[in-house]
Amino acid sequence: MSLIDRYLARTFLYTLGFALLAFVLVFVIVDLIENLDKYIDHDASLRDVFYYYVCFTPFIVVLTLPVAMLLSTLFSLGTLSKYNELTAIKANGVSLYRILLPIFGIAFLVSLLVLFSAEYLIPQANAEKSRIKSFNIEKKPRAKEIIRSNLFFEGRDHFFYYFKKYNSETQTAERVVVQKITEGRITESIEAEKMVWTARGWKFEKAKRRLFTDSLGEESTERYEEHETLLYPVLKETPEEFAKKQKKPDEMGFFDLRRFIKIKESLGENTAKELVELYLKITFPFVNLIVVFLGAPIAAAPRRGGFMLGFAISLIISFVYFALIRAGQSLGQNQKLPPLLAASFANIVFGLIGLVLLIKAKK
Repeated sequence: MSLIDRYLARTFLYTLGFALLAFVLVFVIVDLIENLDKYIDHDASLRDVFYYYVCFTPFIVVLTLPVAMLLSTLFSLGTLSKYNELTAIKANGVSLYRILLPIFGIAFLVSLLVLFSAEYLIPQANAEKSRIKSFNIEKKPRAKEIIRSNLFFEGRDHFFYYFKKYNSETQTAERVVVQKITEGRITESIEAEKMVWTARGWKFEKAKRRLFTDSLGEESTERYEEHETLLYPVLKETPEEFAKKQKKPDEMGFFDLRRFIKIKESLGENTAKELVELYLKITFPFVNLIVVFLGAPIAAAPRRGGFMLGFAISLIISFVYFALIRAGQSLGQNQKLPPLLAASFANIVFGLIGLVLLIKAKK
């Protein structure tokens, strides 16, 4: 990296870190003030409240990161433009695209980091946050719902379950799909009208069983069986495990949610809502790159005003961006747009605007 690259990257990262810290603190303080009476009423311990916000922090960072990225872009480049440093650099034969390269590189790496955290960190943190709030802070009883609908469950020994309806009182499930997935490949699939718990284990009623083989050097084969009743003690999950709280989409990683969708689709269920959420797990992290792509030519243009103007521009752009994300999400869930297009709608609109601004910017 050149001296200019290091200077610009350092200024950008410094502003980004400061903005994120400020946003997280403001978010936590506002939420704490809003819910302080609830914590006092439930006699919540300081340790539980602190741990709750520790688990809340990853979500806050991911939510506010696009605003912080845009603000950092406007501030770091805007400072260079304001004092004519950008003009001096371009006068020495360095193009605007080359000047912006380190910022685009950081934005791309940040997007990949958010994409990684959306699979391995955010779902676990959200699930733990919900658990702490419900049981440790609000001290709700760990009651089990008698009837659960659209239940997806990841079991032991690579088995995955989907029940259209599960009754924890009678320990029965209706419209059942059980799949064994080994090394990313379905090796066994059972579809049944009903699954019932017995003293000898789980029993399927009106079941269709498929076994798939894919040996090295051989063509894939399938064995198909139909059973009026099929006792299947191989499954180690108990009725009590299925009665536990169902994971929400934001508590699932990409691959878990994709498995859930595939199982629902095999039953002919509508998966538009889940598909939009699935694609958003891919497209939303790249908001951080798109806002930088949009903000860079705006910041590079000579303008008056300081930090407050940049902050106001960041808020306006971010508000419109999130509004478009919500609009696309709603259109996709209501099947007005294909799920992938709905999840990418805001990125496409702002990406095109950013491209036009970048082409028109003085090189």
